[in-house]
Amino acid sequence: AIEPIIRAYFPALARRYPEGLRLKQAWAGHYDYHLPDKNPVLERAANLWWVGGSSGSGIMKGDALGRATAAAALGRDEVELADGRRFRPASLSLKERAVDAEGLVI
Repeated sequence: AIEPIIRAYFPALARRYPEGLRLKQAWAGHYDYHLPDKNPVLERAANLWWVGGSSGSGIMKGDALGRATAAAALGRDEVELADGRRFRPASLSLKERAVDAEGLVI
């Protein structure tokens, strides 16, 4: 169960749980990623642009994926990311895929 981990690694959080409180139910969800390289996919279907496959790192990649999706929808070949680097949205497409494999998805 999760209680020993909370008590060991998060003492401040553990103090908020009364002694004897036990986890009643837990759930783990589906991890969504592109199987060959574990990176997100950015595609267009008719008039809909969609991006998916960022499980485990979606919050960290959200800004870049939003910028890439907006650039693709506007017909731009490149987008500037928050750190100033240039990125080709097409590199996340299935046809023009050009990304390094993600080594660890947690």
